[in-house]
Amino acid sequence: MHFLVETFDADGVADLRAEIRPAHLRYLEDHVDIILAAGAKLTDDGGNAGGSAYLLDVPDRAAVEAFLVGEPFQQAGVIARTTITRWRRGFFDRQRVPQEGQ
Repeated sequence: MHFLVETFDADGVADLRAEIRPAHLRYLEDHVDIILAAGAKLTDDGGNAGGSAYLLDVPDRAAVEAFLVGEPFQQAGVIARTTITRWRRGFFDRQRVPQEGQ
């Protein structure tokens, strides 16, 4: 199953985010087998918009929650809020993905 995960930073955590970022990136590297895409959310001018977005390929919502429990930004208190939404590919990697029965 695929899930879209969006995180929203707590207020005033820019320095903490920068400090934890190397551990966060190592954690993502350690879980690259379940990550379809991931990255920071940015403002139009390229500044930090305070959060991240992930597309994960995991068996179920529990696996998403387990991934998030171990995520260094979560553990350090950088993240104030997270949304988890099951996601169906319609277009992926610049191509339409046929659905069953179509």
